[in-house]
Amino acid sequence: RAVKPEIPVVPSPGQGGDDVPVAAMTAVPAPDASADEGSVPAATPASVSAPPSPSPAPKANIYVWPLKGDTVNAFSDTDLVYNKTMGDWRVHLGMDIAADMGAQVYSVADGKVADVYDDVFWGTTVVIDHGGGIGSRYSNMMKNPTVSVGDEVKAGQVIGGVGSTAEAERREVSHLHFAMEKDKKPIDPMQYLPVP
Repeated sequence: RAVKPEIPVVPSPGQGGDDVPVAAMTAVPAPDASADEGSVPAATPASVSAPPSPSPAPKANIYVWPLKGDTVNAFSDTDLVYNKTMGDWRVHLGMDIAADMGAQVYSVADGKVADVYDDVFWGTTVVIDHGGGIGSRYSNMMKNPTVSVGDEVKAGQVIGGVGSTAEAERREVSHLHFAMEKDKKPIDPMQYLPVP
């Protein structure tokens, strides 16, 4: 009898089957005593199964700048940066982007607003969760941002305006203090933002 091509047959050891990968072998039920001698048993639904379909890859976020402006203080988690307001040297776990008071601030990527609060040092702050452990934080914003906790936002959507609420950087030029994190650890935003 001819074997239908869609039914896999497992070769017996010693008949060229020793080099068949285990993953390629499909269990074939033992022959029925009443079946003709030399016939190939039919495959049962349990012996033939489709491989599981792979999960779709998560959608990659497209990143944009939170606003246009010169970087006046870059991210630095090792080298100390002089803070004019505090009068000392410290790491700078974000980047300061110069902008006029009231300049619109945009979400850098699609995400969900995780928090909106007033911080003693960093002023009015908006935190956005972009998924995959990546978050962005916008500080020194005007009071009353245009988004609330739980809002879904898109890349380039206005979330508020630049303010002067950050006591820790009051003596700097007017700017947005922008920071990002990956798995709760500060990262250089330039790893994600497009090169200007």
